[in-house]
Amino acid sequence: MALGIRHCLNCGSDKTYTYGNNYEMWNKYKGGYLCKSCHNKIITVPKWSSRRITFKDKRLYVKENPRTGICSNCGSTKDTEIHHITYDNNNPLMNTVELCSVCHGKETRRLSPTKYFNKDPKTGRFMKWR
Repeated sequence: MALGIRHCLNCGSDKTYTYGNNYEMWNKYKGGYLCKSCHNKIITVPKWSSRRITFKDKRLYVKENPRTGICSNCGSTKDTEIHHITYDNNNPLMNTVELCSVCHGKETRRLSPTKYFNKDPKTGRFMKWR
């Protein structure tokens, strides 16, 4: 049985991501279909990105969004991230603070400079960015 041309319920496009032997990636949604791009915008990214945290180099998904969207250091509302002051294996959100990406980078480098800078063997001082 041949399928008719599908149209995205959101953008109306009849085109979507194609891979393999011209297999089109359509996602069922409310009695119709979403193209891959609209599926990512509407379903995938909003649903998971706000609830996703990185804990000990692993991605974890928490029940509710732990972010307020405001840096607790400078007040910026751009690109906030969760910074772990200390790690608690039983509660990944304990001892955390929300920082913008700039403040998070500064705080991380301040706490562990040997990880991010080269140390001069003669003077013992940290020299340049790796």
